[in-house]
Amino acid sequence: MKDIFSKKSDVYSFGVLLLEFLSGKKNTAWELWKQGDNVELRDNSMASCPKEEVSEFIHVGLLCVQEHAADRPTISEVISMLTSDHVFA
Repeated sequence: MKDIFSKKSDVYSFGVLLLEFLSGKKNTAWELWKQGDNVELRDNSMASCPKEEVSEFIHVGLLCVQEHAADRPTISEVISMLTSDHVFA
């Protein structure tokens, strides 16, 4: 079991939780993101949140759930992205 999990497994799990929290949906985020349907990704209860901010958080979540662990950010990078004023330049 030691080799199956990595430091990036926790990042993946965090990304799944973040996307489910933001969208109120189970695991459909990639398909909606690829279709360009960012608004559809937002749960209705988040309507009062700025669209740009929710979109940035969704993007962070998607980075966390990349198929290959090497493509995922570290949890330190995730925290930095979520706490900075501008997640993406």
